[in-house]
Amino acid sequence: MKKNPYKISIFCLDKDNLQQKNYVVLQTKYSELKKRNAEEIRKNCFVRIGKIKNIKAKKKAHNFRIQLLRFYTFVMKIQIIKSFIQKCQWQQEFQKVITKQYRKNRKQKGKEQKIMKNNYDIKTRTRIDFLMKAYIATTTL
Repeated sequence: MKKNPYKISIFCLDKDNLQQKNYVVLQTKYSELKKRNAEEIRKNCFVRIGKIKNIKAKKKAHNFRIQLLRFYTFVMKIQIIKSFIQKCQWQQEFQKVITKQYRKNRKQKGKEQKIMKNNYDIKTRTRIDFLMKAYIATTTL
């Protein structure tokens, strides 16, 4: 049996000719694609499988396509997380906000402390929410 007997065409948008809707077609195998540069893969838009009459071959092609798409999302995930960490440095930000709030709460005792816990500075709370949401979004793509 041949490995990947069907042709898979990956269409990449040509950035210079966006108005003309020109597509660059690459005929590749999954193993070859893995070796490719992540930057190149990131630009890929969609995967299309040619007409296959044999049902078994069709199923194989479909599974292969899913594999490819998973690989794309994996590459995208890495790049999004990298850029996110570079831009926000969310860990440091998050740590700063939490320690500030903890110190504030520790200073006050009894009822005052309870009030602080319930409605502490709205700005810091929204900041924490945003950071957490953004982090969760990057990890669960």
